[in-house]
Order: sequence, then C-alpha cells, then structure tokens
Amino acid sequence: MLDPIRTAPGGRRADNERFFPQPSVPLCMRHRLADDRPYGEEPLNRRLKTLTAACAVIVALVGLTPGTAFAASGFGYDGLWADQTICGNDGRTVMSAPVTTQTQLGTVYGKIELRYSKVCRTVWARVTTPVLPIQQWAAVSRNSEEHPGYQECDGRLWSDSLNSFYCFTAMLYDGGMTSFAAGWISRSILEDGAYGYTGSY
Repeated sequence: MLDPIRTAPGGRRADNERFFPQPSVPLCMRHRLADDRPYGEEPLNRRLKTLTAACAVIVALVGLTPGTAFAASGFGYDGLWADQTICGNDGRTVMSAPVTTQTQLGTVYGKIELRYSKVCRTVWARVTTPVLPIQQWAAVSRNSEEHPGYQECDGRLWSDSLNSFYCFTAMLYDGGMTSFAAGWISRSILEDGAYGYTGSY
C-alpha cells in the first residue's frame, strides 16, 4: 500500500526535469591525449585526426536526447519513460480519480490518472492540477507479490495541452497483472494536502 505522507517529500524528480547536459566544449577537447606525450613528438595532423575521432564518439553519445526510442520488452520496460519509447504513442487513461482534501467538504485539487499502453502493456501514473501547487506527487504500483514494482515522480511543470501543472512517472510492465496509481497535491505547508487513488487495471 502506498503511503503518500511518507513518500511524497522524498519522491524522485519529475519526468520533464530529466537533463542531458551537453557541454559547449566536449570533454575530450579539454584534455590532452591519454598517452600524454608532448605535442611535438608526433605530426600535428595525426593528433588532430585522433582528437577528432574521440570527439565524434562523445558527440554521438551526448546526442542521445529524451526523444530517443529505446527497444525493450516485458519487465525491461520497468523504469523507462513513455516518451522515450513507442509506448507513449498509444498511451491512454484507463483509470482516474479526483485528488481531494481529507476535510468534510473534500475540496478537489486535481486528478490522478493511471495511463496504459496496449502496444507495450505498460502503465504509468500522472497527476495534474490547474492551480500552482507547493508540491505534487504521483506513484504507480504493480499488484504482484512475485513481481512487485513501483515508480514515482514529483514536480510541478506546466502543460498547455493539459492546462495544468503535472508530473508523470516512469513505466511498469503490466502484462498479465494489474496496477494502480496514487496522487498527492499540496497547496500550503500548513495543510496535509489532498489525496487520490485509482482503481486497479
């Protein structure tokens, strides 16, 4: 069972807060060749060719952007992001629930969704709120004693298409199993926040 009060403050970073630093000057340009021989001991054109080849490898590696499609299957999808794979192409919300305060009035702060990809048979959670929160958190959990799985996110990034602040988790493989999502939103440090849980799918 998820415990938003315990896990929310220490949740992992939001999905769109992943950074792939690309230094303006490749690392290989900042150091001499590994053999560290004086530059005068071999022809300049040979050193330049070696340096260029080394830089090409680094540039190729750095060139892996968040849009890169990673090949995976089954439990290999655990921990991957939907927007980095084909799974995001057919992602849809299969379960949702309001994220409400635990007061008598039960004010709705936002929505927690369980997202699903039929192609990949994967799930992930997404929490959204139209009002800027102090913090928001989402988690997806796999209902399996044999193959337990859990992913979470926290963040408050804005989406024009959703017209909300949001974060979504990495994926879990869901083939032959069920999973559910939980969400938590806080608008003030003086409150416990609002909670929501989806059904299992």
